[in-house]
Amino acid sequence: MDAPSCAETICAQRYFTEEEIKIGKTIPDLFERVASAVSAKESLEGDTREAWKEKFFRVMLERKFLPAGRTLANAGTPQSIVANCIVLVPEDSIRSIFNTLSDAVELQKAGSGLGFPFGELRPAGHKTVAMPGQASGPVSFLRVYDQAFGVIKQQNRHGANMCVMDIGHPDILEFLGCKAKEGEISNFNISVGLTSAFMQEAESNSTNSWMCKWNGQEYYPRRVVRDHKFAFQSAEDVAMTAREILEEIALAAWKNGEPGVVFLDTANGQNPLPSLGRLLCTNRTY
Repeated sequence: MDAPSCAETICAQRYFTEEEIKIGKTIPDLFERVASAVSAKESLEGDTREAWKEKFFRVMLERKFLPAGRTLANAGTPQSIVANCIVLVPEDSIRSIFNTLSDAVELQKAGSGLGFPFGELRPAGHKTVAMPGQASGPVSFLRVYDQAFGVIKQQNRHGANMCVMDIGHPDILEFLGCKAKEGEISNFNISVGLTSAFMQEAESNSTNSWMCKWNGQEYYPRRVVRDHKFAFQSAEDVAMTAREILEEIALAAWKNGEPGVVFLDTANGQNPLPSLGRLLCTNRTY
């Protein structure tokens, strides 16, 4: 028997189960497992499931199409999650924030890459509803998620996560600098969600201060001050133009490569399924 090629070895390490490796399964065997699992979900109208299985097997075998890595690794195994890229939306409550984290940990174990629009969370220092006190803000919960993901291995690799904050969130300035210190928030990439209105103001070099919005009310962007334990202390309103904020984004990206940007209005203008809701986030940007 010929020794496996480098490609076959890598494929086995990434996509075969331990049992498949043990008994010497091959790449065609992998394709058959995936095709069988995928075809089982097809309707019985028209072609039979066996016919669908054969079609899918052929396009993979001939390298005309290959599904994503999580489909190759998980389809037809006890691990039922086959989606590579998933966005989870933590809503503005403690219950939702930590329920979302629980779901995210399970998805990380399956190897999925995740995106989170943390701009849905109330700004730091705002009053909480369930009990007297102040909200700690989106960046503090980003740090909680980051630490949780730091102990999860994503099928022999660290988890891939993206956090996006809309440029209109009052805590956007704290978000821009949250990875300024090397090594902090090491399990996330971050990106700013830019809108057409913001870009138009920046391009026109408007002298008006960029105004953020939360819960229907306008706010200036804020510089958040925290103590050595990262507890919220105060927030200072800052009058900044859209051009000045864009320059701050560019400076942060020049220093350490982040944040990236995602053009939310452009993405939603090309959204093929707008009836399912507005796109708030991706799990990666380029």
